[in-house]
Amino acid sequence: MAADQLLSALESRILILDGAMGTMLQRAGLSGNSESFTLSDAGKVAGIHRAYIEAGADIIETNSFSANRISQAEYGCTEMASEMAFQAARIARSEADRAGRKVWVAGSIGPTGKSLTLAQKLSDPFFRAYIFDEMALCYKVQMEALARGGVDILLLETCFDALNAKAAIYALRQSGLELPLMISASASDRSGRTLTGQTIEAFYTSIE
Repeated sequence: MAADQLLSALESRILILDGAMGTMLQRAGLSGNSESFTLSDAGKVAGIHRAYIEAGADIIETNSFSANRISQAEYGCTEMASEMAFQAARIARSEADRAGRKVWVAGSIGPTGKSLTLAQKLSDPFFRAYIFDEMALCYKVQMEALARGGVDILLLETCFDALNAKAAIYALRQSGLELPLMISASASDRSGRTLTGQTIEAFYTSIE
């Protein structure tokens, strides 16, 4: 249903996606582990969603970019990652439902900051901090938490490694969730290539 409504709307007009969450949290006086604020400062997170809706956003993103076990390990919050994603979705869902018009909630899923493609040790070019299955499981847990919280869409964003993105796509298929998936990739320099050296066209072909 969510996918049908989304596609129908896209056929008739351009949908407006909201803006950055991190900088808005900083303006609200919050810095550090952004995803933790869904637990400690839910009111401020909700206020940011509300401001974007009032500005005309048709799609708001949950405050869950790094609400996954791999990213949260850097903060010692691995066991809280799923709850962060769930609560982020609930907060955004609540604000979207009270908007007085149709507003979609996109579950924000970041690239984890780790690469399945790039070597991380000069002395051991085969070493990777995580393998494909570990990355996929990390994404699957986050996606399921976002779905429980009520998102309409999953948004895999700021992708810099096509193999990471493939792990996320695989995770979605394994989860059985029937949610539309949006993907954005980041070009890291003026050549228009991702951090792993692909053009955006090559990235698209890789994950197609």
